[in-house]
Amino acid sequence: MNRAKNTAKDLLCLTVCALSLAGIFYYASTSYNYLATAIAIVFVGVLSLNRRENFPILLFVVGIQAIELILTNLPAKIMLLHLTAASLLDLLLAFFIVHYHRDPALYRLFKVQEPVKRVPQVYLLSLVLACSSLFSFLLAGEIMFYYLDENFFQGQVPFFHSLSGPVKLVFKATFDLAIWSLLLDPNHWKFLRRIEQRFDL
Repeated sequence: MNRAKNTAKDLLCLTVCALSLAGIFYYASTSYNYLATAIAIVFVGVLSLNRRENFPILLFVVGIQAIELILTNLPAKIMLLHLTAASLLDLLLAFFIVHYHRDPALYRLFKVQEPVKRVPQVYLLSLVLACSSLFSFLLAGEIMFYYLDENFFQGQVPFFHSLSGPVKLVFKATFDLAIWSLLLDPNHWKFLRRIEQRFDL
């Protein structure tokens, strides 16, 4: 009975994960992107009741996502500020999830039981966030060059801006996939064990 229950749960997670990730490319809208991340957070949170060490990571993600959602409502005229803030927020989230996901105060808050399991997925999340931060910085740099000289790009769409649509979708899908990966047990996945060994967790 337990085996059948676990199989059904795994199939449900896989189905919801695949549909939410596919929706990112199908809808290609900012609103759905936040909805897809919210779906991932809710499912991972509900299914992590026996792995509560995931909760601090989810808390950081919720906090930064809320701030980024507010930034999306900024006028287009201050896009440089938006991109710079997005770049800094991605770096901030990467820093927090790597350095504070095992904070004792947060463990007490979420009643994490000893022994605490390791979460090597934080390095997957931080890698995606670092790449996303770099790309936002490059976009901001192109806008800065445009402000300095409107003829700098000779009327052409700047290189990184021409790629921004698909690249941002890939980063978003990869980030959500990394959140879903929090449900994976490192003891059963070789690539997660390699991450543990690489960073000496």
